[in-house]
Amino acid sequence: MAADIQTDVERQTHAEAGTAFRSEDWLEPVKSFVKEHATELAVGAVGTAAVVAASRLGLGAPMATAVRSAAGYIEELGVTRFGMQPWRSARTFMFDLDRTLIDTDKAFGAYHSTLRNELLSRSGLSPSLLDAGMAEAEKATKTVFIGDGLQYIKPLTEAFPGKDVNALFSSANATARSAYAQALQPRQDVLGVLDALKAGNRRIVAYTGGSPAHTVDKLDMSGLSKYFDRVYASGKHPFEDVIRTPQNMPSPTWSKLVELSPSAKATVRGFEEVAQNEGTKLRTVMVGDHIKEDILHGQQAGFKAAQATWFRRQLQEGINADFVLKQPGDILKINLFRRAPA
Repeated sequence: MAADIQTDVERQTHAEAGTAFRSEDWLEPVKSFVKEHATELAVGAVGTAAVVAASRLGLGAPMATAVRSAAGYIEELGVTRFGMQPWRSARTFMFDLDRTLIDTDKAFGAYHSTLRNELLSRSGLSPSLLDAGMAEAEKATKTVFIGDGLQYIKPLTEAFPGKDVNALFSSANATARSAYAQALQPRQDVLGVLDALKAGNRRIVAYTGGSPAHTVDKLDMSGLSKYFDRVYASGKHPFEDVIRTPQNMPSPTWSKLVELSPSAKATVRGFEEVAQNEGTKLRTVMVGDHIKEDILHGQQAGFKAAQATWFRRQLQEGINADFVLKQPGDILKINLFRRAPA
């Protein structure tokens, strides 16, 4: 009886306040919260159960791996089958390299100008003759790294008949590569973002249109290799991947590298190959500068795409990035539920 009286009093109080006492006042918000955060709650439940089981059974690191896999499966199932929203934060960050993490234009320029100056001072060739020869060599090899194939510079071979010009001018190429490596060094704010992502246990992969050999060389010279869990590169280059191989250029970075089909990044096919290797597109953001190769093709393949604009910003009518990043620190602010301001 006392309980009935108390309930009546509560109802009367709410009525006097002009609001009816209804279960919807608290039940609907709770239902809405559960529906919106179903993925997080499901993953949290699995994680909690796994941690309890691991503590009781004395299991260690293997259980952590199993929990991560189970959580990913539950999230994917929730999004694809039941229409749940994914988490706001990205789990995997896929980075383009050139003009995104490193200033490749500056590095290429440093290599070319240094090699030119070294050859001019050592060969005695005129600037016009050497410039024409270097241009023809770059065209023949389809690369700027002609210091690895000096025999393609015709004026040089003609000036030193019967000589191995690669051996004769090896120091010129070494000096040019040193200048290239120095120019490749990333900005401190870029390194700060990568450090933060690593500390946050995010997966970091590279996806570049460069050749396997050039990509490994670039990552090792820039010091970026340590950040990447996996590296995707386009198919072999007819010159670069003959001159430099895992045998004559040993590096741990080769073990991370996945070689895609030739010119993979020029079409959406490359992203599809990446998705097949990664096993999911969920909570994955492509970060790059190229409006078609990074943004459009990434979106067409089902990835979120963030355009890096600190080195340059490409614009093309009809193509809009999901996020526009004005500085590297904006990467850490990406919210998968909304677009960043342009």
